[in-house]
Amino acid sequence: MVPAPKNRKEQTDELNPTSRNGSAEVLSHDMRIVLKLIDQNRTLTIPMDRETIIAGRTTENFQPHLDLTGVDGSNCGVSRKHAALSYRGGDLFIEDLNSTNGTLINGLQLTPGRAYMLRNGDEVELGQLRVAVNVIRIPPRA
Repeated sequence: MVPAPKNRKEQTDELNPTSRNGSAEVLSHDMRIVLKLIDQNRTLTIPMDRETIIAGRTTENFQPHLDLTGVDGSNCGVSRKHAALSYRGGDLFIEDLNSTNGTLINGLQLTPGRAYMLRNGDEVELGQLRVAVNVIRIPPRA
């Protein structure tokens, strides 16, 4: 993996998954999933404020919690309901939701419907969209 040039400003977006009915169970206001898009100079930060976050693409009939449409998800083969991210027992898990183009962790193909634990720095491929995954805790403000 080639590091991004230091003279280019990295674009960061904070995505705020919201409950469809406004009643999402708040897991932790201080936990964030950070996705560094490997082939783009961009980072997505997602609050871990629900038990499961669905990653995919927006269509006329579906809005995922983590919408990858704006980061070239369509051209990279990301499905509408591609993968689920969940934080359980202090660990982050990913599950392929029977996506068309599959999900890989560090080059290994996932079996759809099975949850796999992620570690900080793992490279995940959603179709051809490659991201490095990290979980961070935001310290409380003084």
